[in-house]
Amino acid sequence: MEQTPKKATPEEIEEEHVGIRTRVKRFFQRFELTSETPQNLLTAGLWQIMGTLIASIMAWLLVVIISRDDIGIGAGGVGIFNSAFAFFGLFSLLTVGLGKATSQIVSENISDKRVAFEHARNGTFITILTGIFIGIGLILGSFFIANPLIFQDTIMGRLSSTLFIIGIVMLVTGFRDGLISNLAAVGEYDEIAKGYMTFPLFQLLSGIIIIILIQVIGISVVLILIVYIFGIVTQTLILFRSFRRLWFNAQIFQFTKVDRRAFKILRQGVYFAITDIIPVGLLGSVTVIIILAFTGNYQVVGAYSIILGYSFGGLMVTGFVWPLITSVAEAYGQKNTERIKFYLNLIVKIFFYLTFLILAVILSLSRGIILLFHGDTYLTGSTDVWVPFMLVITGFSVAGFEYIICGVLLGVGKGRPAAVYLGSIFLITIGLSSLFLWLGIFSPQINAGLGFLIGTIIMLPILPYLIRKHIKQDIPWSIGLRSFAALGCTLLIGVLLVWPPWELIPLTNLFFFLLVAVLLGFIYGVLLIFFGAISQEDLDLIEKKAEEYGLTGIVGPLLSLFRKIMRISPFVKSTNEK
Repeated sequence: MEQTPKKATPEEIEEEHVGIRTRVKRFFQRFELTSETPQNLLTAGLWQIMGTLIASIMAWLLVVIISRDDIGIGAGGVGIFNSAFAFFGLFSLLTVGLGKATSQIVSENISDKRVAFEHARNGTFITILTGIFIGIGLILGSFFIANPLIFQDTIMGRLSSTLFIIGIVMLVTGFRDGLISNLAAVGEYDEIAKGYMTFPLFQLLSGIIIIILIQVIGISVVLILIVYIFGIVTQTLILFRSFRRLWFNAQIFQFTKVDRRAFKILRQGVYFAITDIIPVGLLGSVTVIIILAFTGNYQVVGAYSIILGYSFGGLMVTGFVWPLITSVAEAYGQKNTERIKFYLNLIVKIFFYLTFLILAVILSLSRGIILLFHGDTYLTGSTDVWVPFMLVITGFSVAGFEYIICGVLLGVGKGRPAAVYLGSIFLITIGLSSLFLWLGIFSPQINAGLGFLIGTIIMLPILPYLIRKHIKQDIPWSIGLRSFAALGCTLLIGVLLVWPPWELIPLTNLFFFLLVAVLLGFIYGVLLIFFGAISQEDLDLIEKKAEEYGLTGIVGPLLSLFRKIMRISPFVKSTNEK
């Protein structure tokens, strides 16, 4: 007898029509670290990291193709391309800073929608206007250097064309960053992530076609630079589509009602722009310009630029900073000091866990990365970048920690001390890199990398004082020390496995490379447990989440292993006794 199909309930029908955006948000909610963790911070931070990671992968693929002598245009092409990126990062710094300042002040006043909206309108206006002024200045200035419309094969000719193209891009960049500031203020970081991915995707697809069809460096590079224009326009259109769904979208562009409070945002935006020298990569990108000034050799610049892309991995966790700023600003507006303390402890834990994992894998596999993806050209002679690679990514990790802690200062409106601190790092780094390049003790790449690393470390002892003075809290260093012990032991194992002269596992193909990467990641996780960096409460939470989502069969045996390690670890026992 044929059975009558069961009628679906309204809840089942609703679940069936849930959009992909809602499903992805639910997926990210699984990774909350504690029951009191604010969903907007962790979810938004993960969206930021995901968008940045995908964008970085696409940019990396393009640089890999450009850098190879067989299918690309060599180190010289990479040098020109990354020099253009450095200039773009420099001139877009102010509009990005204005966008973050806008989102911070809007979040601080989010309880009063009228005041928040007025700040959003003021910030959007000043951001767009700044982008237009910078763009016009670059376009006009490029004609005083050379004729930018004719790509001349000279340093001044390339510089003129590059500045002209970036000037056009900046006309749109202010509008883009104005949109992003409003999306960030209301927590739409998933939409911002889509925008992050659009720009490098367009660059990758267009760049591959250009390089395959045209093998002349001059023509190829100028066409790649033009991709910046179409990439930024496409990115802005994607963001505008998301912005139109906000409740205040129709009124935000009523610029006739802009008031004098816009100048307060401009002042804060300057502070934010100075602090953004680290997350936008300018701290490293300017060293590209300095190397070019000292050597005049695009081969050397290109070789150094290759390692910068990987070194940005040390900044991956800084994707949490923008949502951290808005979350802290909201808590500050409510005078909730306990919540601010919670944010500080949470962000420190996230930073050490993830950044040290990245360092453990990339530092161990640094030589294999260069050899496997770029060729032995970059391990010999004037283009040898193995040692600089390790210096720069370590420097970026230190700078990333300093920036992410300063994010708490930015959230409570202390833009000036944060700007002075991070701006000092920038000046010291540039000064030391220039000094070492002038002395010429080592190769240009090592000299720049050494100055980069030392420059980021010098100011570190001052950071706890700033947090204690303005936040009235202490940085939880214990979690960092335990994570550092796990990192050191993992690196030692990695050196024994893949570094010459022993090379127990030669990284001759992608399979062995991925195998070692996964192995090192697992070892690092085990050592985090052994040294007590991950607590019993963290494991209990993971177990609870695994049961909730039906993952006990996969996670259960791993948690059982971790608990056994905890029982035999002297570090965990001493922590409990204390």
